[in-house]
Amino acid sequence: MVCEGPLAVGSRLRITVKAGIQVKLLLTVAELIPERCVTMHGKILGMKLIRSYILESKGHETIVTASGEVSGLLAWLVRRSGQALSYEIVQALKQKIES
Repeated sequence: MVCEGPLAVGSRLRITVKAGIQVKLLLTVAELIPERCVTMHGKILGMKLIRSYILESKGHETIVTASGEVSGLLAWLVRRSGQALSYEIVQALKQKIES
């Protein structure tokens, strides 16, 4: 993942996702409440993508609940790969937050 500067509303993140095929995503942070939630908007294969992550502290761990929406002609294809897509995005965000 590439994100110039600190993670903030308006930040643009470039993420390479390997969900069956390698896809490059450009996501923009639309909402960010530190240590609580982040929502990003972007496009993938010409479709609109919204990804939301809710973070919940549990002692020394953080539980992440992911959700998303996709609309467009090939939305079914992205939905089918949703779990792998979500995992890749969560790992990229984790690295950014921890650095």
